[in-house]
Amino acid sequence: MPRTFLDAAVKALTLFSKRYGAYPWHAYTVVVTADRPALGQEYPTIVFVSVDVPAEAVTHETGHQWFYSLVGDNQARTPWLDESLTQWATARVWNDVASEAATDIPANVRNQLGQPMTFWGPLPFMPDVFDGPICKA
Repeated sequence: MPRTFLDAAVKALTLFSKRYGAYPWHAYTVVVTADRPALGQEYPTIVFVSVDVPAEAVTHETGHQWFYSLVGDNQARTPWLDESLTQWATARVWNDVASEAATDIPANVRNQLGQPMTFWGPLPFMPDVFDGPICKA
């Protein structure tokens, strides 16, 4: 698993640097943890992922080095901005744009794109949200 995460990070850094501008820092660290399930969290120059997430999560968290970090936004007020750009960039890396575009958005989050984190924060991890389980709640 660690090698898969390393490969995903290298691929993402390389492609994102070509597409969105050079990575401006001298280091990038991916921390893989076993003590928090379904974790993906980003900060400039470092991301945290749990061992149970797919390699795409490393790509997504790496994308945040550009989309919020370099591009900048208020993550509490407009989380959709960095999350949507990062997810789009991730889908491009994994050749999954068509699948992302075809995702069925559950009724309880449809047309809520501009909501702040006070709306999105209590919801389950994004794949659960968009794969539908919260629709049944």
